[in-house]
Amino acid sequence: SSVPFGPPLDLVVNLMKPEYLPAFNELFDATREDERDENQTQTPRLVDCVDDLDDDDDEPASSSSSLSWFTQPWAAALYATAYRPVFRLLGYPGVDDEALLAAAEINGLSGEQSVILDLSCGPGIFTQRLADLCAPSKVVGVDFSRAFCEAACKRAPQAAAIVRADVSHLPFQDACIDGIHAAAAIHCWPDVPAGVRECIRILKPGRTFFASTVTLPPPTRERLVR
Repeated sequence: SSVPFGPPLDLVVNLMKPEYLPAFNELFDATREDERDENQTQTPRLVDCVDDLDDDDDEPASSSSSLSWFTQPWAAALYATAYRPVFRLLGYPGVDDEALLAAAEINGLSGEQSVILDLSCGPGIFTQRLADLCAPSKVVGVDFSRAFCEAACKRAPQAAAIVRADVSHLPFQDACIDGIHAAAAIHCWPDVPAGVRECIRILKPGRTFFASTVTLPPPTRERLVR
């Protein structure tokens, strides 16, 4: 049965697998309290679906230690100001242009009940833009890093929710998502095939998974790894 959250959380909660609903139940009283204050600034709720299943707080079991910096509190600020701009040097069109491309691809069947995931959302750079570009669809940011999720809550107040989850074990039901966006993310997933399978599982038939990633020639990749 659904949990009586106010919109847009009531839309999101109905997409979750039953075993993840306790994460929403913990938010219910706080959400109702906020709704009593008409002057409360709207911010998306952080729903932690990693702690809910008692997974490791620091990183996925199969995660590379080279990616552990993403979990650090200072990483969100560094990502936006230093890490993300590097992608322009690798041929990326830039955040605004990529968001426009993604929105055009995944938002063809938008509507009040449509839900789009910004997967591996980081500090919410694209979550914020997609929430504006894809309205009235609801955008949900998803990331494993607690620090990034907290930053996304602040950066993207238009989002329906920010969900902390492992891409290899997404907390959503089968065939319930209208579109998925993952910017410069797949190369960071600890288990790429598992993550892609999860995206296919949760997408509605015929809908779009829009992703960008980085590929480097073997010599360059090996030098960077060393």
